[in-house]
Amino acid sequence: MMEVNVDFNYDLSKENSDYTKLCEMILKLADSEELKTKLESVLLNGTFNGYSPNGDIGRDNAGYEIDRRLSLAFLLLNNPETFDEVVRDNIIYFHGTNSNALPSILKYGISSSAHSSELGIPVTTGEEAHSVVKGRNFVSFTDVLSLAQGYSRLKPNQNNELSFPIVFGTTKENILSSRFRPVDSDLPEVGVCNNITLDKVNCMMVPPEKVGILRTIVADKIKVYPIANNRECFFTSLKGEIYIDYEEYEKYKNGYHHEEKTLKGVKESVLKRSLSNIKKILNRENKDEHRNSR
Repeated sequence: MMEVNVDFNYDLSKENSDYTKLCEMILKLADSEELKTKLESVLLNGTFNGYSPNGDIGRDNAGYEIDRRLSLAFLLLNNPETFDEVVRDNIIYFHGTNSNALPSILKYGISSSAHSSELGIPVTTGEEAHSVVKGRNFVSFTDVLSLAQGYSRLKPNQNNELSFPIVFGTTKENILSSRFRPVDSDLPEVGVCNNITLDKVNCMMVPPEKVGILRTIVADKIKVYPIANNRECFFTSLKGEIYIDYEEYEKYKNGYHHEEKTLKGVKESVLKRSLSNIKKILNRENKDEHRNSR
């Protein structure tokens, strides 16, 4: 049995044989010794070159640690360049939303629902549309990447088919220096009061096909990296409960990755027009600000 190291009082390889089995399956996917070495470090030790996905300031248990490691391993398998950037910049905390919020985020930063209401900004993201507690006065971040991705896939009430998921990433230092507050939650999340400005956010991660046009839109405001959707992978993991689809694993291993149909038949040109509208909104708001300041 392979040895799985973890900073808890018991050995995950004994307590969670499904995780051990999944580690073995993932390692078999490596097409080079370099990739296998990286995956081993992430999956078995929870670190890579001094980087650890554990932010150490939120709720924690072995199940969440499993989810952190699997999220990072999946990122390494599908978007190795993004993995390298996340490790290099020590990006640990993530916030998931969708493209409906992009115009206000580029102008005001990432705002809580309460702060957005104060500014008169319509709340158009799925997290608020599905939230049990309305009017949260903080922005939540998590050190479990797959959890942030789950939030980014929630759609708002209007169910705009042109919206797509966005995950923002930042460092522990940026969180702690941005009016950090603990959160009473069953999830591994922490809060930033009211809003967090873009200079405190290191990057945004979007579906690979959206990277080029978003880099054009945001210019030098924020870095944009690709991230694959993990919903249709060969395993699911929630709080350490792992379910493996062996048939999907064989497809994945043979290169038959399932692409998420985010546009449901809508042509890419339609999406580009939608993103073009975002630019128009931003330009119009900037002109209005300039006019009002005279």
